Amino acid sequence: MKVAVTVRGFDAIDARLTRLMRGSQEIAHATVDAGLTVLASAAKAAAPGRIGREIGKVIRVSGNKVGGVAGLIQLPQSGDGPNGPYGVFPDQGTRYMPAQHFVGKALSAATPRAIQAAKNAGYRTAKKTAERK
Repeated sequence: MKVAVTVRGFDAIDARLTRLMRGSQEIAHATVDAGLTVLASAAKAAAPGRIGREIGKVIRVSGNKVGGVAGLIQLPQSGDGPNGPYGVFPDQGTRYMPAQHFVGKALSAATPRAIQAAKNAGYRTAKKTAERK
């Protein structure tokens, strides 16, 4: 007794995998962006006064690697004067004021939401990429 098995759809699977491979950087960028957006928003909400304007996110793409940072992105430089960014001083403290650590606390509290947002964005982008013609 012989059994013949015919498998169909390999070409479609191969085409989808190829699209996913070509769109991997787009998927990674969307994933990192979504997670960092949640983290930066949480840190901005926790920042006192105008310090929220100094908080943001930076995404870096290098070759096939995508990464980023969220938090205080404007740091004081020599010569800024009294109107320069000052958020790092209340957050980290000085010898004259105790550290409040509002950025670190906000980022820690928002991490589970950021992970979920990153996962959702990655899945959405991967689905769109795979279904593209």
